[in-house]
Amino acid sequence: MVEKRGPGAVGAVAILVIAVIVANGVARSLRRFGRKAHRRAGADDTLFAFAASLFKYLIFAVAIVFALTQLGFPTASLAALLGAAGLAIGLALQDTLKAVAAGIMLAIFRPFRIGDYVSAAGLDGEVIDITPFLTQVKQIDNKIVSITNDKVWAEPLINHTRQTRRRLDLYFDISYDDNMDLALGLVRDVANAHPRVLAKDETWVGVHSLASSSVQLRLRAYVATPEFVDVRAGITKGVKEAFDANGVTIPFPHQVNVPYKGKADATETGPLVQTAKPPEDD
Repeated sequence: MVEKRGPGAVGAVAILVIAVIVANGVARSLRRFGRKAHRRAGADDTLFAFAASLFKYLIFAVAIVFALTQLGFPTASLAALLGAAGLAIGLALQDTLKAVAAGIMLAIFRPFRIGDYVSAAGLDGEVIDITPFLTQVKQIDNKIVSITNDKVWAEPLINHTRQTRRRLDLYFDISYDDNMDLALGLVRDVANAHPRVLAKDETWVGVHSLASSSVQLRLRAYVATPEFVDVRAGITKGVKEAFDANGVTIPFPHQVNVPYKGKADATETGPLVQTAKPPEDD
């Protein structure tokens, strides 16, 4: 048995080892080529990353078939066996196949690219990799999250960095006793004075709502997408300083504590004295 199957087993192992080396080499080469094309010509490296993973799995599948033939499995029987196994695996791994199908759709339509900051499946993060099964994003706290492609494709997806500029929306509350025109002018001046605010003629400031305890102002300004967070922090700080310098107050919740007086507290004030009314004469 060993003499009969030994050469075939050695050949099968050799095929699998070579397949692993070739598959990983092809995947690395495609990813490296995608990164170079992205740096030099601005090409989309997302498709290269997806193709690298797809080719790797295809090479593995073909290698397994050849390895089985080396072990003596007839080609016709092997095809029937693979067909039946594929049907069983397809029924058992429906969710996985949905993820693969969704991954193909993501690779074709490309709603995001590697490096984009997106909101997908209820999570926010920078896309760092996409495979036929998973999309990986790096969150702002440096955590890596893997999301199956079917969830990414099935739910609304927000791409925060596809456009070169992004609108900044900020809200500020002032007291009802404050001068609204003064506050609106301060917010506009702070925004337009910021060196990273774009298209200053498009900056808009107005009254957003009349809340229960404050007047809410709204600022709209356009900034470069990579500078969104820094500009938001700078304008918020500048508006607070401008309000303080010009006597504009920012309301905040107040809590009033009223002590509860129970029966014990009521008796300390003295007993209640009731005088009986004398009976009337008949």
